[in-house]
Amino acid sequence: GIAAGRDGIAPKANIVAVQIFSWGEYPCAVTEKGEQLTCYLTVETTPDKLQAYNYILDLHNNGVRIDIVNMSYGDSTEKGGKGFSSVCDMVRPKDAFLFKRMTEAGIIPVASSGNDSNKDSVNHPACVSDVFSVGACTKYDDDPNSPVYISAYSDHSRELVDILAPGNRIRSASLFDLDIYKSEARLKLSTNSYIKDEGTSMAAPMVSGAFALLKQAVPGRTVNEYKRFLPDISRVEADTRKDPECNDPNKYTIEYTFPFPKKVLNFDGLQEFLENVPAPAAMMGAHSLLFSRLESAEVLPKTGFSALKPQKPSAQPLSIQYKPTGLTIQLPTLDAAADIVTVPFIDGEYPVDQLGNSVGMPEGSALPGKGISVIVGHNTLDAEEFGPFAAIGLLKKGERFFVRNEEGKLMTFEVYANEKIGSRDASTLETAALAYENTLTLLTCEDELPEGGYASRRIISAKLIIE
Repeated sequence: GIAAGRDGIAPKANIVAVQIFSWGEYPCAVTEKGEQLTCYLTVETTPDKLQAYNYILDLHNNGVRIDIVNMSYGDSTEKGGKGFSSVCDMVRPKDAFLFKRMTEAGIIPVASSGNDSNKDSVNHPACVSDVFSVGACTKYDDDPNSPVYISAYSDHSRELVDILAPGNRIRSASLFDLDIYKSEARLKLSTNSYIKDEGTSMAAPMVSGAFALLKQAVPGRTVNEYKRFLPDISRVEADTRKDPECNDPNKYTIEYTFPFPKKVLNFDGLQEFLENVPAPAAMMGAHSLLFSRLESAEVLPKTGFSALKPQKPSAQPLSIQYKPTGLTIQLPTLDAAADIVTVPFIDGEYPVDQLGNSVGMPEGSALPGKGISVIVGHNTLDAEEFGPFAAIGLLKKGERFFVRNEEGKLMTFEVYANEKIGSRDASTLETAALAYENTLTLLTCEDELPEGGYASRRIISAKLIIE
């Protein structure tokens, strides 16, 4: 309800619900007659959560689009309830591995920090490095200039909490008709019920909904880029915890101050922010957004079909649209030419399987002659047909090739490097490309593996020649 309900943050988002909770029973009270009463509570177990994370990845791999995973739960059982004060990937390495796979797939894991009033620790999975951790904050009046406080119950950490979001008295949808702030609680099933509740479990879906809006407004960025974007919505700093409604010193420390500020999600500025997200050039400075993607997402375009297993591009209509640029590349020494199209960045990668005899300019790359450009192409199309970049390994330093625009004008590029790199070595690619102001890098595959795929990439680095 908070993240994507009718009155939620992102009301047009869809929800994939995954149940990880089971009923737990425990003896909780004894009646005046000496009868033991049984109480029930929801329990989440590590195996259930692992199964859920694998299920999410399976859905994604089978074509179900999943953008954000909201986790309004957590525990600190390994720490005796005291929480984790540093990154905890090795506490449950299987969980950490699956969260890493999510981020590589373009999925943002979001988790609540916990409700144990800890000053410098959070629950698991909020302490995992690939998880975006959310604490709760509150205001005590409607004055826009009044201070924002860290909620008294919210677990907090300088190192681990990424952002604070509203968590007190949040009204949202409920299965039961129940208002916990009224003395008389009504417990009956209802199809149109709302309740108010508080906790970091309310703050986390606030952030998940904001991520959904951000991904809608600015599609095609990496998880790390979205994580950097979202705190930019902040406009206030919270460094104080206070609960003026609670005077029980055994329950809360009434007020104390943190020696550091934390960012607070500012929904008042959210729409303006989404309409003015920095363009790639402004965000990355001198570096092309393309190379940030390649390095942060550990993704290089797959640029060849297996000759061992014929995989000629399908003639079926494409769901992925390669847009013509009106440019062609001409490699006279190889007697090769190809049309240049753009390749979108979708779900953490550049899908190039359907390029065929065209070559692709990954989205985010500058146009040839206008900065740092990259063009990828297949070396083979099937067991019998070569691709447009089948022989670029033969290009030598000093040789020239051309890019022709729609008006027939030629841009001349001169090769200054020809090298083989590891299949995921984005840093070498970036270093080579940034050697000159206007460069064009040609990229394809080499060293086919028996089990499929390629062990290496071939990069040809060329500089623009002004004559």
